[in-house]
Amino acid sequence: MAETKKNPDYSASAVNLTNDNSVKSVLLYLRNWQCVLNDLKAQSEALIPSELKERIKEAEKNVTTAGQDIRVAIDERGSYQDIEAGQYAVKQRRESTTYLPEKVEDYLANFASAVIEKSVNKKALEGLIKGNLITAEQARMCGVVSMSYAYIIKV
Repeated sequence: MAETKKNPDYSASAVNLTNDNSVKSVLLYLRNWQCVLNDLKAQSEALIPSELKERIKEAEKNVTTAGQDIRVAIDERGSYQDIEAGQYAVKQRRESTTYLPEKVEDYLANFASAVIEKSVNKKALEGLIKGNLITAEQARMCGVVSMSYAYIIKV
């Protein structure tokens, strides 16, 4: 019996997850044009008349536009996800912390020798958090948190 892979839940890292129906609408529009584009490409492999080539160009343009529109919709109205259907229009927050040895020495003097080599041993510091020896907030004070974003769009 084949096990079905569970769709991911981006609730913890999604930016402004509102599941707004207008975002879903743009996501479905994107899915529709992706299907149209895929169908047209399959047809064109057997026969490549110029009209079909033009329709493919139009579909590719519409897919590109829909991809841009979905990002605008997410930024304006919030992220959208339907885990059951596996549909996502999510702006995901990605956080990365660079720990600074001098800050570890300032804030975690008791543990500094365990985690500082020439740089901070990130795994060891994260182990202190997992072991409940320090809090995540204490760890954040020891570093510089940088934020990046990635769009997850799956139809």
